[in-house]
Amino acid sequence: QAFVCSVRCVQETAYADVPYLTFCKVCPAGTYSGVGASYCFSCAVGTYSTAGSSFCSAICLPGYYAQSGGLQCLSCAAGTANSVTGSTSITDCVACTAGFYTLPGSSTCLATCPAGSYVVSGTSQCALCPAGTFNPSPTTSISACSNCPAGYYSLEGATVCSICLMGSYSTSPGSGQCTLCPAGTANPNTGSTSAAVCIACTAGTYSMTGFGYCLGYCHHGGYVLSPKVCANCPAGTTSCCHTQSSISVCNTCPPGQYSGPGYTSCVTCDVVLYSPAHSASCGTTCPATYYLQASTQNCLSCPAGTANPVNTVDPSCPSCLAGYWMGSTGAATCDICPAGTADSNTGRTTVCPTCGAGTYSAAGASACSDCGAGWSSTAGASSCFACSAGEYKASAGLGTCQSCGIGKWSAAGSGACTDCTPGYYNNVAVSASCSTCGAGTYSGTAASTCINCGVGKWSAAGSGACTDCSPGYFNNVAVCGSCSACSAGTYSGTGASTCPSCGIGKWSGPASSSCSDCPAGTFNSVPISGTCTNCGAGTYSLQGASTCINCPIGAYNPVIMGTSLAACLPCQAG
Repeated sequence: QAFVCSVRCVQETAYADVPYLTFCKVCPAGTYSGVGASYCFSCAVGTYSTAGSSFCSAICLPGYYAQSGGLQCLSCAAGTANSVTGSTSITDCVACTAGFYTLPGSSTCLATCPAGSYVVSGTSQCALCPAGTFNPSPTTSISACSNCPAGYYSLEGATVCSICLMGSYSTSPGSGQCTLCPAGTANPNTGSTSAAVCIACTAGTYSMTGFGYCLGYCHHGGYVLSPKVCANCPAGTTSCCHTQSSISVCNTCPPGQYSGPGYTSCVTCDVVLYSPAHSASCGTTCPATYYLQASTQNCLSCPAGTANPVNTVDPSCPSCLAGYWMGSTGAATCDICPAGTADSNTGRTTVCPTCGAGTYSAAGASACSDCGAGWSSTAGASSCFACSAGEYKASAGLGTCQSCGIGKWSAAGSGACTDCTPGYYNNVAVSASCSTCGAGTYSGTAASTCINCGVGKWSAAGSGACTDCSPGYFNNVAVCGSCSACSAGTYSGTGASTCPSCGIGKWSGPASSSCSDCPAGTFNSVPISGTCTNCGAGTYSLQGASTCINCPIGAYNPVIMGTSLAACLPCQAG
């Protein structure tokens, strides 16, 4: 049969004075191995093997049958037999008649179960003696298996018990394995039945688990782990010589070679098998994070900018896609470009470039996206933000939000600013609205201040222009929301800042745009008056008179408001 042996099984059985309890593993069905193999090969499609095979066959041997599409030859069950070579059906496994027996995988029913087995009660089945028991002879008994004594052990199906070797012991009957003495101790005896036989090494001597003797050095392929304790160099490394040094004496196997724990030299992989540096075995493919170098047939680490998550025989590792990067070698996957960065190239080896202000990206982006008009971002942003009220950004893409400046305003998220309308103003650089000009002031478009109307003019709040005071009204202050009416005895024209007096001989009512002459028969002797006074009897006046004229001597006027000299009548003689 074929087995896969551990490093100690292959490598250290050469040291007769340092016995080890090692074992070789049976290759499973569907695989095979050769002498000294450290791994099992899979059978090719269309061929088969049973467990422990050294080759694959195109047909199954007697006692076995093949399932359609499988790589394994399956054993006929205990109590049945199959004498057919190349069987492809379980129906070829025929039950034994009463008084005959078989183990699994038998070609013929026998009158007895073979040594190392027993009869399963009430059946035609043979079963292997359990580990820790043995049966040296063919039997028809259901109790043919006996316990191994203390100091001995057995594996399943044993015909004899094996003595516990130096460096080990078993304390009770029926042991399936011997217990190894711990590292730092040794037992030079065989067949030991107590842990007390494991004696501590003296200072300056060393041992590993299961040693028969303490040595003044650690073995080839080993190193000093701690005082009195040796350890095998890890798989993928070797040491050539006796040593009293630390793990630093273990040298790494180069690509294309491998080693198991405790190897004294690296083993070259077969032509069709590959390994990276520091490998414990060869494989038919390079492992993840490696690629197969065609010129040397060695597995090499994926270079920066590439990654490989699976076993492969490809001559290169896939390049990182756009939106991904990898700065180190030997990667299984590429790192995603973080949000706020992007790259459209493949195979990037450095961190992805940062998106500029006015652009953004999600993680894994191959390009930065533009923020729209009225929106911006800081460098390295994952999203955009609206420009604040009083700011704007005219176009999409790179750029930051700008202040509108005085005389303008904007709402949040604006692509342009709006001029303040006439009658409104803004005197700060960033504002969400314009302020109303007060009464008595005005402004034009995009004003940063309001202008006083001045004397003779007025305006309501929010005016784009001032209005002249109407005739009969005036304003004598720079800022005023209305004009005042001229008082009686005064007047004004358009845009007046004062009301002149009418003067003597004239009059006016309130809010007059001009003065009137006093009518004939009346007079006004003061500069400001809202009425004229009637002339009394014996007098008269013409239009615009400031005084009344007395009738001449020898004449009289018996009524008031005489309008001319003719109103004076001659006195009668006498």
